[in-house]
Amino acid sequence: MKHSCLFVIILTLVLGNLFAQKSELTLPVYNLEIDTEFLEELYDDPWTNDYFRATFSFGPYQYDCEIRFRGGTARDLPKKSWKIKFNNNNNIFGVEELNLNAEYRDRSLMRNYLAMKLFQYLDYPAPNTEHVSFFVNDIYMGVFIQVEQVDEFFLDRNNRSSDQMYKAKDHGAIMAPLVKYNSYFDTWEKKIGNDLDYTDIQLLFSKIMYWTKQDFEASIGDEVKVDNILNYFAVEFVIVSYDCFSKNIFLNFNPDIDLYEIFPWDNDATFGNHWTGNYHSWYAQFYTGSPLDNQLLFQRLMENETWRNEFWQKVNMIITEGFSYLNLEIDSTFDYIKNDVYQDTSIICSNQEFDYEIQRLHDFLSARHSFLDGFTYF
Repeated sequence: MKHSCLFVIILTLVLGNLFAQKSELTLPVYNLEIDTEFLEELYDDPWTNDYFRATFSFGPYQYDCEIRFRGGTARDLPKKSWKIKFNNNNNIFGVEELNLNAEYRDRSLMRNYLAMKLFQYLDYPAPNTEHVSFFVNDIYMGVFIQVEQVDEFFLDRNNRSSDQMYKAKDHGAIMAPLVKYNSYFDTWEKKIGNDLDYTDIQLLFSKIMYWTKQDFEASIGDEVKVDNILNYFAVEFVIVSYDCFSKNIFLNFNPDIDLYEIFPWDNDATFGNHWTGNYHSWYAQFYTGSPLDNQLLFQRLMENETWRNEFWQKVNMIITEGFSYLNLEIDSTFDYIKNDVYQDTSIICSNQEFDYEIQRLHDFLSARHSFLDGFTYF
């Protein structure tokens, strides 16, 4: 019984995906070769953060690497997400890590992709994303989204620097001081800087919370890049990303400008999709009643009429120019990935349901535009 789970998974993949030949696929094709014993250990304990040796290949390129599963809530799902770590960035990608997201709970396989493309369309620093087809030991695992890691290579590409960078891991990351110092370790993962020193954000959050309205308005612009913050929350508000108001945020201190700024992450639960994978059409009427209500930095900015008006100007620009861009991107992405998706038997839905999800994305944008058109307050 030790490896029964792995046997069932591999047998299902083999029977379902045996006929998905690489020559028939149209997306970029990645392949991992890993010792069967390592693969068994990985499937026996998908929550381990231990890495296993493997070989990664893409076309004529081949690299030694280490791999594990990734994700905060998705490692028990049938289709796993993978993290691939190279020895260095001396590879065709110019990075040390690749994230291959299964996007299992997203029937369209493109919500995270669309969110990041929207951020970039608005000239906002966001991870690069790309759809790929993925094989492990020549077994077709399906279509994945390659998501750029937010790290020093991401910063270089976006002409940014960093003294301190944190990733918000749970919904306690509301930009407010935490009661216990040790709670910072659980809520904010230190990505750059001394991983035992959280005094910088402890001080920042105390200022955000305890400054008077007059002091906040006079001084917050010396602490955070206000336009960056407003842009971030405008996008997340418009696409209804419940999971990214107080979580899945990269908070970076940029020493070039002596200010904190935000980068986005994990936007699969968007455009009407709940993080569980259930679609709710009424999300298009979202206004309040989410972690955004408790996002202290955003709420304090909204107390100021000038910043509140700037926020709504950004919202109105997104639902016009941004949504026009997204509608085109949805159709072109669907045409680009559908051949390989149709051969992916590991997705959560049928091909017919995948096709329908594309129309659902268009319908959500239309309904969201109608709801937000003309809003000027919060």
